[in-house]
Amino acid sequence: MTVIRPNSISGVTSITAQVSDITIFGASSGFANITAGNISAAGTITYEDVTNVDSVGVITARSGIDVTSGNIALSSNGANVAITTAFDFKIRSNTAKFGLHIDNASGTPTLEFGIGGAQGADITTNSTGPIVFKPNNSERLRITHNGEIGIGGANYGTSGQVLTSQGASSAVQWATPSAGGAAAGNMFLAKMNGGYNTTNNTDGEIIFQAESFDLGSAYNHTNGRFTPNIAGYYFIDASLQFSTNSANNLFESTIWKNGTEQFKNRMWNDGANSELHCKISGIVTVNGSSDYISIAAWQNSGGNLTVNPGNGSYFTGFFLRSL
Repeated sequence: MTVIRPNSISGVTSITAQVSDITIFGASSGFANITAGNISAAGTITYEDVTNVDSVGVITARSGIDVTSGNIALSSNGANVAITTAFDFKIRSNTAKFGLHIDNASGTPTLEFGIGGAQGADITTNSTGPIVFKPNNSERLRITHNGEIGIGGANYGTSGQVLTSQGASSAVQWATPSAGGAAAGNMFLAKMNGGYNTTNNTDGEIIFQAESFDLGSAYNHTNGRFTPNIAGYYFIDASLQFSTNSANNLFESTIWKNGTEQFKNRMWNDGANSELHCKISGIVTVNGSSDYISIAAWQNSGGNLTVNPGNGSYFTGFFLRSL
């Protein structure tokens, strides 16, 4: 072993030793170049800079390597850099507000961008290629430099489409929102082809045979019942045009739910021998399966009266919102 005592040597800028070990006692400042096998220092080795180092081998530290400023650059000459063992790698600033944490040593691989205070975190690329996310090594999401979002690859949807859930354990999909039917609730308008004969002092369920439109196919023109297939709140509106009579009597239009009265409008005829338009409206909740809504007529003229067809007699309803 060669022993060098710097305090006893002055003006020496380079030492080359053909020995296996050099032990330096005290500080080593003042030596510009030392070439040897192994070097151990009991004090502190101080140098200005180290450049053009081909390899430093393996660096082992008691409590990790802490980089508080500057940069760390990894280069593999175009080849892949692979880490096959468990590791915990952290880069942070001296204020601990910014950093990158890659952890494969705690059982669950983690990639963490440290954010402190009101600061944000950026994922930045300097090319026009997309950022691709591959859970379990399969592409699930990509974002292009134009801001397009691809689902399961380069599937960016078409103009007007929206992302829709496919339920648990299924990926979201691009889909065109529906303007009617089950996706938007039901909506319909029905009128009468022929009149409906009402009996004195008896409720009668009216059938509106002519459908002007029926989005969702929830109105049955054979029995006059509206059975929405989406649970929710529905606005219901109807009008009944009773035929002329000269008696002093009452008229009623009623909204039924499952055959039970929900709303009722009662009007009085003063015997002026005129037609009477009796309107009714309200908001009704339905379960989206068995609940149905219909319109009923009642009068106490002492005989039969007809609810006349035409624009004065109609039944309509539309979806407001889900339950």
